[in-house]
Amino acid sequence: MRACCEGFRAAWALRALHWGAAAFQWINPKSCLVSASAAGTFLSADGGSAIVQSAVLGGLFIVGALLALSIVLIG
Repeated sequence: MRACCEGFRAAWALRALHWGAAAFQWINPKSCLVSASAAGTFLSADGGSAIVQSAVLGGLFIVGALLALSIVLIG
């Protein structure tokens, strides 16, 4: 009976570790710094609205992510 309880506790500990890691990736400080530096580097005052420029950068990211995902799925 004791071994069963230990396994159950270990499973819950792994689940908590998983959610903690996912939460940290969601608020990853490095990604915030990379986003701020990308905005500072690639957005320009002469390029028009910052919203439009950000949408273009977001679109480029989505295209790149889809291409990378297709490479992973194809092999």
